Amino acid sequence: MEILSELKTLITNGTTEQIQQAKHIASEKQLNTIIEICDFFEATINDSSYYVHEIKRFLLANFEHYPSHHLSLSPLNFSGIVMDYYYSKKTMFGSRLPETIGYLQSLTSFACNGCFDELPIGFGKLTNLKKLVLSQNKMKEFPKMILNFKELEHLDLSLNSEITAISEEIGNLKKLKVLQLGYNAIEELPQNIGLLSELEEIRIQGNKLTTIPASFGLLTGLKKCDFSENNISGIPQELKKLDNLESVNFSDNPLSPEDELLLMHLNPAAHTFTSLEKALLYKDKATILNLSKQNLREVPLAIGELKNLKTLNLSENKLTELPETVAQLIQLTNLNLNRNQLQKVPSVIGELKKLEDLDLSRNQLTDLSIDFSKLKKLHTLFLDYNKILELPSSIGQLKKLDFLSIPNNKLSTLPDTIGNLKKLRCLFLNHNAITELPKEAGQLSGLKILELSFNQLSSLPQEAAQLSTLKELNMEGNRFSEFPTSIVKLQKLEILDLSENQITVIPSSVEHLIKLKDLNLHDNQVEALPSAIAKMPALFSIGMDNNKLKALPEELKNAKKLKELSLIDNEFTEEDQDEIQDMFSEIEFLF
Repeated sequence: MEILSELKTLITNGTTEQIQQAKHIASEKQLNTIIEICDFFEATINDSSYYVHEIKRFLLANFEHYPSHHLSLSPLNFSGIVMDYYYSKKTMFGSRLPETIGYLQSLTSFACNGCFDELPIGFGKLTNLKKLVLSQNKMKEFPKMILNFKELEHLDLSLNSEITAISEEIGNLKKLKVLQLGYNAIEELPQNIGLLSELEEIRIQGNKLTTIPASFGLLTGLKKCDFSENNISGIPQELKKLDNLESVNFSDNPLSPEDELLLMHLNPAAHTFTSLEKALLYKDKATILNLSKQNLREVPLAIGELKNLKTLNLSENKLTELPETVAQLIQLTNLNLNRNQLQKVPSVIGELKKLEDLDLSRNQLTDLSIDFSKLKKLHTLFLDYNKILELPSSIGQLKKLDFLSIPNNKLSTLPDTIGNLKKLRCLFLNHNAITELPKEAGQLSGLKILELSFNQLSSLPQEAAQLSTLKELNMEGNRFSEFPTSIVKLQKLEILDLSENQITVIPSSVEHLIKLKDLNLHDNQVEALPSAIAKMPALFSIGMDNNKLKALPEELKNAKKLKELSLIDNEFTEEDQDEIQDMFSEIEFLF
């Protein structure tokens, strides 16, 4: 470990001589992965681009693992602050990964949600990759260099939107087990897809497929497939050969009655039934029932006969209640009642002991008069866009809840028992009328995202400083006249938004936010930035539009990671603007 610590120090210091010294030591110790890292740092010694910076940060953060583990950049997430924000700043970060990534030839895993539209030629050297996740980018076509990655087991190109075709040579990826291509514009699959003999999972939902090649029947090891949201009107009989299927989804396709029959016979337990009548024909095996968008005003009593049902989607109907027989769905884990006309939560939901995911958003609920005591397995609860005035104290009984979403309601307070939700990671309370948080909120020891924008908060309890795992905090559009001092103790905070308040002073203690990347205070009354802001080691972007700034502290020159400062609608003259841009040449300003 002493050797690793010495090597890391040499590489971090970043001079050519020190990196070469580290490389020499790594060569003597036969630490091949460390040699590659040295090559990358040396090749990018004068490259301060965002992508290179993040790759370096990731490599150093995981440095101690690389001699004994495969080199990984997964998940290397360039979403950083907010994905939409970065998409809008594409020209700032560039549209491609750096060519120098090819130095890291030991990479076995790479995952990046960025904003690039193609891979650099150097990426083709990463032939040891086993897992490659390039979802949520701007790729325009299937990257052919990937076809040379013979070790690849997991490939994700979903959510690129512009990929229209898959290469015939995809059959070369003999070890591929997982293929995710959802939400692109793919019109057909190549026949050679049948050569992927190791494939266990394929997801190609949300594309433009009209048929499936007969060779698909050769994928005898396939366990999961999702072809939903396409335009498929014919399913080949060869699918009958797929005996290992556990999950099949062809929903939202113009399937013929023959296709539906084939899917039901194929694997009733994996089939997504779209009518209760058909599901009842396989009532001992049916696990998924999707009755969304069927203009239902009531649910038939017979639904209770589906004893093994696990997923029930009743969204976008006109339901005002549920029948008591729903309580007989003792295996139900997922219930979606989004966009109905419920004015109160059906009490029968409180009997579903295995329920894990519940969506009651976009109804007309005013309260949550439900017994939560039996919902001990509930993980996610969506209550968005209702008329809820208060949360019951019994919500504190949901000990396994990790995602709670209640935006766009009429909450003014939260119950003290909210502090009992120790597993909660994400809490969304934006667009309510909350005037204060209970001190017990500080007991949410696992919280990572707290969304409080557009409420009526004017202060935070001192106990908020105990939210030691918090990474994102949004309090835009509240009534703060002072910067909440409890925030500066949140050592893991990366994103802070206090825009649209009445804050006049940013305290020097803000420098204690050592991991903060994005600070947004637009539309306040701030007259000066503290010089201490230059000491924040991770700060990348500051938003100060529509304040009362007239000058910037000279110390800002020392803020090495700061790349963007937005100063639109402040009190700078044109002469001031020119002087600032000359003085701080490393920062991109927006005036």
